[in-house]
Amino acid sequence: MSVRVLSIDPGFTRLGWANLILEKGELSLGLTGIIGHPRTDESFNEYLDDGIAEIAEEFPVILSITTPELIFFENVPPGKLGSRSELNIAASTACKVLAFQWGIPWIGIGANTVKKELTGDGTATKAVVRNTVMELFPVLNQQHKEVKLEQKKAKEKATGIPQDLFDAVAIGVVGLKLHGQAGDEMQDESR
Repeated sequence: MSVRVLSIDPGFTRLGWANLILEKGELSLGLTGIIGHPRTDESFNEYLDDGIAEIAEEFPVILSITTPELIFFENVPPGKLGSRSELNIAASTACKVLAFQWGIPWIGIGANTVKKELTGDGTATKAVVRNTVMELFPVLNQQHKEVKLEQKKAKEKATGIPQDLFDAVAIGVVGLKLHGQAGDEMQDESR
């Protein structure tokens, strides 16, 4: 049995996404990426609208390329991020509406659940999550190093791959761990 999923880490400055495939008990990483929220000097509401417009343009392309059977995303309760909550909720809602239009089931997972199931510690730091994901997928470790080198050469802060991408991979890994084996039954229940 094969399951293709898309996992999403909705952020207020960028949205990380990852395509994972579980086939015959083997987990592999497909395409990954970031959708950036445009930064402008406009008011908050116009900035929010620009971010939603960016997602509305890019997310259907990602869906068509990755052809997921399920989408996992990080649940962030409204208000938890303070003034940034609106951007985060808007990003996940825009993706959710598009997923519903495409008929793709959508399953939310809490951040602490992702940390606990991935690392064994529900309070794990972002660095621990990142390092655990790089252990699972060494190709990301290599890409992270390459991006840091490019950033250093460009005299930028060498931060490497954005954390949102590692978080998206973690969400997908945990989603498949918790729900991936359910296959067709889960799809029927979530519609």
